[in-house]
Amino acid sequence: MSEGSNEKNGAPLRAGLIGGSVAGGAASLANLPLHAPIDTYFNSGTVTVGALIAGVAAGLVWRVVASRERGALLYVGALAIVAMVVAAAAFAAASTLDRSVSYVVPLAGVVFGTLAVVPPLLSQRLGRRGTSIAIGALIFALALGGALSGQGDAESGRLELPPRTQQQSLMAMD
Repeated sequence: MSEGSNEKNGAPLRAGLIGGSVAGGAASLANLPLHAPIDTYFNSGTVTVGALIAGVAAGLVWRVVASRERGALLYVGALAIVAMVVAAAAFAAASTLDRSVSYVVPLAGVVFGTLAVVPPLLSQRLGRRGTSIAIGALIFALALGGALSGQGDAESGRLELPPRTQQQSLMAMD
């Protein structure tokens, strides 16, 4: 299979989906220590779905620009512009959503940084098993994002003592 035929078929889309899955898994893990503005809407599940959507969009963009003379530069430039728009939206939302910048910007960095690399590298290397790899990556990312989606930083609503290490540091302050 030649490089041109690989770019014309669904390889860039599958590579984008794999990239989105990798980015979604990484962002789900990076999400855990971050303080979300609203745990109901900003959690590992929504972060994973957002990364998957971004991955498919990145695959589409790569499919369009890959055969152009400066396709890689156009691709990375497009991702950088979208990342800046996402960061600007986070800054704009900061007046109404506390911690939106400290939550969104690192996750956008993980997602767009991963997508800048994975789809261009994989699209030429995916062979006949590309579809099954993409489906497996998708299932793994959704399972990880779903499993971690309940791990927020909101108060539990239960009366409980702080973790033991925090108790010891509080007693040392007294």
